[in-house]
Amino acid sequence: MSKRRGNCSSSNEEKKTCTNSRKKEESGSLIDYSEGAWSGLSQEVISNLSETVVSVASFNGDQTHFSGTGIVVRNKDEVTTSILTSANVIRCFDDDSKINPFLDVVLLALSLQIRVLLPNKQRVIGWMGHFDLNYNIAVVVIKYLPGLRAASFDHEVRFGSQSTVVAVGRSFNSGKLMALSGIVTDGPTDYPEHLMISTCKITKDMAGGPLIDLDGNFVGMNFFSEERTPFLPRNKIYRSLVPQEEWQKKGTRSKPYPSQAFQKVLQMKRMKVRLRSFLNILQVIQKLLKKDLKSRNYPMPIRFWGGMPLKNTFEEEFAEDAWCKLSKMVALNTSRSVVSLASFKGVFIDFNGSTSRVVTSASLVRISADENKIADNLKIKVYLPNKRIAVGELQHCNLSYNIAVVSVKGFCCLRTAELDKQMQIEPHREVVAIGRIFESGKLMATSGILSDEESKLDCRELMISTCKITKAGIGGPLIDFDGNFVGINFYGTKETHYLPRLMIQRLLKDFDGTDGEKTINNVPKRWHVPEPRWSYPRRRGPSSRRYDKKYRLE
Repeated sequence: MSKRRGNCSSSNEEKKTCTNSRKKEESGSLIDYSEGAWSGLSQEVISNLSETVVSVASFNGDQTHFSGTGIVVRNKDEVTTSILTSANVIRCFDDDSKINPFLDVVLLALSLQIRVLLPNKQRVIGWMGHFDLNYNIAVVVIKYLPGLRAASFDHEVRFGSQSTVVAVGRSFNSGKLMALSGIVTDGPTDYPEHLMISTCKITKDMAGGPLIDLDGNFVGMNFFSEERTPFLPRNKIYRSLVPQEEWQKKGTRSKPYPSQAFQKVLQMKRMKVRLRSFLNILQVIQKLLKKDLKSRNYPMPIRFWGGMPLKNTFEEEFAEDAWCKLSKMVALNTSRSVVSLASFKGVFIDFNGSTSRVVTSASLVRISADENKIADNLKIKVYLPNKRIAVGELQHCNLSYNIAVVSVKGFCCLRTAELDKQMQIEPHREVVAIGRIFESGKLMATSGILSDEESKLDCRELMISTCKITKAGIGGPLIDFDGNFVGINFYGTKETHYLPRLMIQRLLKDFDGTDGEKTINNVPKRWHVPEPRWSYPRRRGPSSRRYDKKYRLE
């Protein structure tokens, strides 16, 4: 046994042998697999494993959330098949005590985000049957498929320190079955006490896969770790899943077994109860979603179906993150002067005692139905650099140049935009557009250059930069890499317009000369801001039925 272990992890010469044996590319990295792991197993064991081990992946839209291995644990009732895997298939990576909000029970059923790759390379849709975040295990359910073999829990398996074991996994991309050998260790660890450790160096693709002994007996389920490979022993898995009735208890086998017809009736009743519970949960989530959308003045979707992103929101971040391009001093000064207003950005221009003033886009105060009028009874919220939310008051507004000034009482800003600082605005100068998300306060930056093209809008003073902002950048400052204030950004689908610093200076002087008038004698112009909209998947063919099947299954 020690000789078999040495084939994969001893001397440099043996490591070279392992390297030259087989090389598979899994999850973007080159992995070396030793043939010694397979050579220690009989053909019968390997054949059984090929019918038990599958691959499980979950998706958040087009992005892969988890890709690992699954173990068939039940395939007897001819209705469904249960597959054991890691709870990372639904776990939220930002907070591992929660499941991913895009992968909860309801949305999984709507958008069909869990997929299972079978040994014959067929991909089927799965849904969540049970999960235990403490033990980090989950059960994915698929429709019944003959030919799959469930892992056996019928008899006791003795294993301990120095027992030889084999970790098995299956790649979701290639469908290849993988194996690595090692031993069980009993040294002190920082892992939870219900976990044990093996020396099998698995990859992320093998997480959730079985750990077996050389006779093919199921020992436990593997988890991925950079240093060592923890696994959950079979008795802990059995203890977690038996109360959920994922398979029969041993003790019930001595009792009269119900007829197959009765089992099917009982199964259908259980499915109906689960369906009613599912529909109730769905109604609650839809109500919460509608309430949240209404509070943000966002439109309702035509149908509540997965894979439909909401476009043109004020929470949409910039595609580029250019903060790393700024010096520490420029980044610090900018962060102290940029605020977020519901629903646009702004920059401090001056302060008087405990009152500070912010210049921003006048789209903040326009009536959406008539863009040439200012909304009455406005309540402006300002997210300050110190993470406080203050109430702002509209002080000045110019609908022709789309500029507004908001005063914030009870706050003395630490940094303001230096509007009086002279600088040369020349084409091809590198600049950075700044924005801040209102709810989180996150600062964003995207870079570009000043363009010498003329604006096609009816405001001749506008200039253009190649910075690609979202609606979250409207009213935010445009600066150069020395931190000099260049202008204020406005949103455009193809190009980003900005009002230059000199024109803003003229408007501010005019504001101060009109003694607080809401408007000045200019002809108001329309400044388009795209409305939020749901992006529905496009149909590719004349048959919607064929499209829906393709969209949901592939």
